[in-house]
Amino acid sequence: MNMTKIKQTLLYTILFTLLLSCGDTKEINYDIIEEFSNLEHNQSYFTLKNIIDKSKLNLSSDYYKYYNGLIYNVFNDAKKSNKYFKSLIEKPNSLPDSLMKNVYYRTVANHFSLFEYKKAYQNQKILVEKYSNYIDSLTLVDAKKNLGMYDALKNVEKQRLIKNKDVLIKFKKDKAGLSNLEVNSGLKKVDFIFDTGASISVIQESQAIELGFNILNVDIDATAITGKKIKSKLAIAKEIRINNLTIQNVIFLVFKDKDLSFPSANYYIKGIIGYPVIRAMEEIHLTNNNELFIPKKTNLYPNKNLAIDERTPIVEVIYENDSLSFSLDTGASSTILYNSFYEKNKKKIQSIYKLQDFKLVGVGGNEKMKGYILDSLSLNIGGKSAILNNVKLNPEEIGGEGHLDGNLGQDYIKQHQKMIISFKESSVIFK
Repeated sequence: MNMTKIKQTLLYTILFTLLLSCGDTKEINYDIIEEFSNLEHNQSYFTLKNIIDKSKLNLSSDYYKYYNGLIYNVFNDAKKSNKYFKSLIEKPNSLPDSLMKNVYYRTVANHFSLFEYKKAYQNQKILVEKYSNYIDSLTLVDAKKNLGMYDALKNVEKQRLIKNKDVLIKFKKDKAGLSNLEVNSGLKKVDFIFDTGASISVIQESQAIELGFNILNVDIDATAITGKKIKSKLAIAKEIRINNLTIQNVIFLVFKDKDLSFPSANYYIKGIIGYPVIRAMEEIHLTNNNELFIPKKTNLYPNKNLAIDERTPIVEVIYENDSLSFSLDTGASSTILYNSFYEKNKKKIQSIYKLQDFKLVGVGGNEKMKGYILDSLSLNIGGKSAILNNVKLNPEEIGGEGHLDGNLGQDYIKQHQKMIISFKESSVIFK
């Protein structure tokens, strides 16, 4: 090979390397990016999932990685999601910092979902220190507090659920009509509410002490369904048993006893088994005769109508041919509609209903609200419909709801013989 060809080869190699180092070279389709950004902002994950593959050729490589990482994040495959996000974090890319903030936010959620608390802490630290300019002031306060939470958890071992066979549990109904199951710490047996809507398991402070849980010296601000902020701490249960299930290294939010007490109704919540434990069961069957069935071997389901945003299960609900997103809350006796639903249906609602006062009940007590009560509401999930009566609608934005359209409760669930939730298959099926 002569010197001219050698120089040409070296030049092409250098140019190719420079192109790679500059990240994505494909032209960015900003119309598609804007559409996807709006869908993400509004938590319209089901619509986004349906169109993401069709738009592959219209997305640059970096944006394709970002949105695939997002889809795997919300459809319960944290490991695949992190592969996409890791490639964006470790190499130069064309994404703006406003999106890289989201990459770190969802990477933290992935590590928390995998019970990798040290990695969650490390990525949360980068999020707070490097991307604070892209986080609004209130969210930044929460992000800094979450950093403290992950710091407190960084040496905690991974949660582990041991399931050696099929499990069948008969629920006990409490005064509020909510499903309770027995939790055994080895020191004491206590009935806890079974609640997919609880992003972390919850316990009274006195019960945490009696059950022998390790209470950590860290302060957490929890947000109730009413939007109220409640002071709490964290506790670690080294091991608990629920029927034939053994769950190790379980995180609990610890509330003052008064915040889980409703003395006027003589009703007291001792504890709640929340989403991280329930998701680890992989598949659950909830029947109308108050039974919980957990198969050892999971099944395949075609529906992809269950998303997880951080630790909130979100189910796709069809209302008048529109795809809506509701949090799935087995611990709520009734369905509640949020500001997002109101904004989409404002003219119709205002023409039929008048504002009135009502109460929302949640952790921390009752909150008075001014809103609407809809006489009837027909909702469809996975081809199964139900009509709900006297549905409360809060037209104001409250903390914790994001851009969800509502919170789906037992008034819908109980109209069907069985509800199957497959976290592994991202499916909710009613029979």
